[in-house]
Amino acid sequence: MAGESNASFLAFSPNDFSSPYIGLGRMKVKSAFAAAREQAPSILFIDEIDTLTRKRGTDHREYDAILNEVLVQMDGFDGREGVIVIGATNRVDTMDPAILRPGRFDRIVNVSLPDVEGRARILQVHTQDLPLSDEVDLEAISRRTIGYSGAQLENLANEAALAAARGHRELINNEDFEAALDKLMLGARRESLILTEDEKQTVIVHEAGHAFCAALLPESDPIERVTILPHGQALGAVVRAPEKDRVFASLARLKADIIVAMAGRAAEHIVFGPDRVTNGAAADIQHASTIAMHMICNWGMSENFGIVAVPPDPKDREVQREIARINREAFDQAVTMIQTRRSAFDRLVRTLEERETLGRGDVERIIKVSDIQYDVPLMAAE
Repeated sequence: MAGESNASFLAFSPNDFSSPYIGLGRMKVKSAFAAAREQAPSILFIDEIDTLTRKRGTDHREYDAILNEVLVQMDGFDGREGVIVIGATNRVDTMDPAILRPGRFDRIVNVSLPDVEGRARILQVHTQDLPLSDEVDLEAISRRTIGYSGAQLENLANEAALAAARGHRELINNEDFEAALDKLMLGARRESLILTEDEKQTVIVHEAGHAFCAALLPESDPIERVTILPHGQALGAVVRAPEKDRVFASLARLKADIIVAMAGRAAEHIVFGPDRVTNGAAADIQHASTIAMHMICNWGMSENFGIVAVPPDPKDREVQREIARINREAFDQAVTMIQTRRSAFDRLVRTLEERETLGRGDVERIIKVSDIQYDVPLMAAE
């Protein structure tokens, strides 16, 4: 903006105004605005502005003094001064209402995550100086990176370049982008980790449970791959990717997500017995409980609570009981789905043990999704 309008550009962050001495932060704010006026026309940009403009009375008095100075400096701006103030934040809700009134910040521009077309263009920017193979389809990659920010897409391009360099290739190919996606989604491969045979069997059964239920539930996001190779902190993983950008999440889809989250524990319960389940489902239970709490407290999707908004307090006994009920129903549904199709599940376990990593088509062929009738009633919206 400053370049196109031939204006001076001054950028600040909260650290530029912090000081161990009371009053000095306020003076730094005053000096910044004075510099912007001297260099007018100018754009004064403050990153993470919520740190400087938090609601008064919620923090140290020094922050209140800094906020008051920001309010004073921004009060009464007009076009003759030639100064535009732009702030960036992810926490508008924490900012003092006075800073958001017309006359100070006149408008709020919400910058959402890029859609599929935006992701393709961002990838073009970050790969324009990289030697790409002709087989690389940036539009196809953009369809597989739903929910990625611009910074994540830049990181993806850099990781793909590094993968090509490690493979001593002059051109970056699709395999390099696959490796980069795996690293970003799952973490770096842990080559040195050696599991006992019992632990390996637990990982296989657990991940097969997730993949099995995800493949059978129409409302679940499709499987991209399932692996029992350790990545990052995970001993195995099932990667699911939505087929298109979404704005809303239906009740049926949320319930399907909880079933898939519970399916790893359900598979352990069926194969090894209730006393042999492990703590490997800790992250799954946390994920399912978070979805359930939002359903209860924020989205009016609880059968027992009804269509109400409830303060989302995890320590609330009634909320805890309702979360437990939703998770138990999902767990029981996953158990039923695996038990009634046990032969198909066992085929998936055996193949996953042999091949270690399977794609979506592999999973669907192994369990013969097209031949399975949905004889078990799936969880649906009441």
